[in-house]
Parts: sequence; C-alpha cells; structure tokens
Amino acid sequence: MFANNQNEVMNYNVIINKNYNVWLSRLEVSLTSMNLKEFIENDVIEQLKKENPNDKARIKEAIMQDSKAQMVIFNTINIETHNSIRNLKTAYSILKKLKEKYEEDLNESMEKWMSNLRLLKAKNKKEVFNILNEIEEIYSNMEENNLNLSKEEKTKFIYNAMPSCTQMKIVIDNDTTVDSLIKKIREFTKYEIYMEDTSKIRRIESKQDTRPDDPMDIDSINRKYKGINNQKQRSDYKGKHPYNKEEFLYAIQLSILKRTVNIIFLKKRVNIINF
Repeated sequence: MFANNQNEVMNYNVIINKNYNVWLSRLEVSLTSMNLKEFIENDVIEQLKKENPNDKARIKEAIMQDSKAQMVIFNTINIETHNSIRNLKTAYSILKKLKEKYEEDLNESMEKWMSNLRLLKAKNKKEVFNILNEIEEIYSNMEENNLNLSKEEKTKFIYNAMPSCTQMKIVIDNDTTVDSLIKKIREFTKYEIYMEDTSKIRRIESKQDTRPDDPMDIDSINRKYKGINNQKQRSDYKGKHPYNKEEFLYAIQLSILKRTVNIIFLKKRVNIINF
C-alpha cells in the first residue's frame, strides 16, 4: 500500500514556487490516504517523548511512520531544496521549513505583481490599449504561479488603471466578467478615438477649404475667399487661380441682367396684386 502511494507521489512535479500550492494540496491528500497526515500537522515524535518517554514501542512506531512521511516529501523536492532541510529530523519540521521558504517567496511575488498593478495608469484614451495588455499579462503570470486574485480585485485594478474619461463610462454588474470588461473597454475606447479623429479631420478640412464662392453671384465678387485668412494664403490662391478680366466683366453683366429680370418680375406681381 505504501509503495503504491509513494510511487504515485513520486510522479508529481518537483516542488517549485510556481506549483507550491498544488504540491502542498496533493501532498496532504496522499499522506491522508496513507494515514500519515498527522506527522506533518504535529511533531508526533517529540510529543510522545514528552508525554510517554518510557513507551519505547510507540515512539519506535512513530519514528517509522514519520520516516514514511519524510520519504514522500523527499521524493518531490530537488537536491538543492533537500540540502536546505537535511539536518531536520521529522516530517513536521521539514514541511514547516518548506512552507516558510515557499510561502515567503509567494508573498514576495504576490506583492511584486500587486505593486506593478497599482503603478499602471493610462493618461489618455490612446494609452488604454497598452495598459490593458500589461494588466492581462500580469494576471496571466500570477495565475501560472497560482497567485490568484478575486474577480473584485481584478476589476478594481482595471478600473483604477483607466483615465477618468473612461472610468465614467465603465458599468460593472454581477454578470460582468474580467474578460468581458476588458473587451468592452477596448471596444468603446476604439470607437471614441475613431469618432474624435474623424471630427478633427472634418474641422481641418473645413478650415483648409479654399474654394471660392459661385462666381456667378455678384455678392461674391467682393467677398473674401473661404478659408483664406492672411495675405500669404490669398497670394497662393491667386497664383493657382489667375485673374481673367473678360470672365470678370461677363460675370458682372450676367449678374446685373439677373437682377433686372427679378425686378421686372416683382413689379408685375405688385401690379397684379394692386389690380
């Protein structure tokens, strides 16, 4: 029975920071199935020596069982880790040392990632995409190392990393997941940037419109060309559109003729009404 369980444990990945939590959980399950879990929860041998120092048989049996628990642990650690615990005599003291080492490393790793998340902040909409990419990468690295954050914690970091103009548009409800939130932020930020860029282009095009008014309109003759705000622009325009005296005079004559016809037409309407 012991051999089978031991072989099963030996097939586990060697303990490292990345899989520490999984390793500990599987170790506890295996030792429980072998009725050896108490040897990592308490220093059984030391307790027996204090309580029943003369009960040599029980102490001897406890030492044998404790050795089995130690063997399970030894089979899942590398040589470097083994050297750091080689002077420890019980499964309890060995696991205690390993917990101190790996849990301290995990806490340091957790604090490092949390610190990185707190520092992330998009200054404007165009920085949102890079910031979201960095957040996703950190979350992925944390999960790979079994450093898990709750949905609320992840959501809070995302919200805090967004510019205020984006924060105002974030809506979070019970159905919102971390992935769906990131997707929504990307989509409406992309749309807003597109609309803003389109609006800017239209304003620029409007300012740069140098087309003259209809030359057939007499009122446009003395009107400034649209979009021409200084002498240089007017000179540039004239250079591209040379003055033609004959066309100019023709436009004046045609405009006068149009106005004359309109006046005659209006007089006739007035006479008809008075009649």
